[in-house]
Amino acid sequence: LQAAVTSALEESETLDDVFSRILHAICEGLNWEFGAFWEVSADGREATCKALCPAGNQAVQSLIHQSALRTLPRGRGIPGLVLESGE
Repeated sequence: LQAAVTSALEESETLDDVFSRILHAICEGLNWEFGAFWEVSADGREATCKALCPAGNQAVQSLIHQSALRTLPRGRGIPGLVLESGE
């Protein structure tokens, strides 16, 4: 996993590419069915989905389509609730 992260940092041209490569490495390394990377805005009021790690499970595919590169305000959706609660 550490080698994959190092490789992603060395080979990526943009931050979005880094996010995607690292997320996929984590999902593969931990055998996760789904993963998402959310970036919190500078003012802390919203989170934007920057990368998704796809999965084969139909329910997870639905979650992926709902999350796909969206921005959610504090308190809305799971990422917004996490942002609001800090947990």
